[in-house]
Amino acid sequence: MKFSYPSKDDLRQLTRHLNLADELVSAHCEGDLLSGGKSDLDLLQRTVDIRTPRALAGEASQALSIALGRILVNNLDICDWSIVEAELQRTVAVRHQGTLRWVSPHGALVSHFNRCTSPGLHALYDDLAGQLTGSAAANRSFA
Repeated sequence: MKFSYPSKDDLRQLTRHLNLADELVSAHCEGDLLSGGKSDLDLLQRTVDIRTPRALAGEASQALSIALGRILVNNLDICDWSIVEAELQRTVAVRHQGTLRWVSPHGALVSHFNRCTSPGLHALYDDLAGQLTGSAAANRSFA
């Protein structure tokens, strides 16, 4: 496994996904837009609650996961965007700088959608933040 900084193309893709996340949230939350702060968790939760699981597949899922990742990057000073390259896959991740701790917001969100009784996105954020910081509160693995 190899970590690298996002390329210009990766950054353009992140921006495209954030714009799509804004469109989804705006359409379902009375015109509200994402800011990158923890208050976005409420907007994302409302969007997820309104959409059907099928409607949250593909690009929509990717967009919402990038918005979730941005909340982690913006609120945990120790984290940044990274690309994790494995033998068969290249993944956008949030990484604890200078460590091998990383999470895949997309993998975490897909797992969240697939669970029958899922906690809210606030709990998912707390779990991911705990994994990144090494907190004992991180009791599940979403990476």
